[in-house]
Amino acid sequence: ELQQFSLHSDKALKDKDFQQKEKLQKALKDHPHSEAAWMFQLQHHWPKEELVYLGNSLPIRQWDLANVASEISFSNVAASRGANGIDGQLSTFYGRSYERSKSLALLGDLTTLYDLSGPWAAPHQGCHHVAVFNNQGGFIFDRMFGKDLFLNRHSLQFEKWADFWNLPYQKWTSPSEVQFEDFQKGHLIEILPDAKDSKDFWESLR
Repeated sequence: ELQQFSLHSDKALKDKDFQQKEKLQKALKDHPHSEAAWMFQLQHHWPKEELVYLGNSLPIRQWDLANVASEISFSNVAASRGANGIDGQLSTFYGRSYERSKSLALLGDLTTLYDLSGPWAAPHQGCHHVAVFNNQGGFIFDRMFGKDLFLNRHSLQFEKWADFWNLPYQKWTSPSEVQFEDFQKGHLIEILPDAKDSKDFWESLR
């Protein structure tokens, strides 16, 4: 009886996983400009053998979620979750990338603002990209508390910061713009997800 229960339970879990995956894939398709859909597209365009650095909190969750749908096996995904919180993430990425020829950091806007001096540690050679999800605040807290007080809203953009560090800059407003093949050196990429699409995406998964 225990064995039968185990087999039945295993099938039920697999069925539920399959249903959840189908629901996720539909949500990504229905909300193509959401942050999670951006992650999905990035996973399809970044070489799976090259380093991906996730910083700090929401990008990790969104990467994992998108990977359930993409099923791409990346061999080198890194993060730094410690008492430092979002501080120093960009510097950590550049340090981790030092002996590599190519790497990609996926960072939140507040995480990036906490380490604006990070490119000082950038390797002088190599193709090390920083992609900043600029959703104009800390929107991981939007679903947690539902109060504007926790969002740290801002209207900042990152082009002038890229100029300061002589980093080639691109602004992506549509996932169709995602590509890395033409980049010969490290870029600062500002990604502008659609706030309503992101909110509707999470609502559709409830």
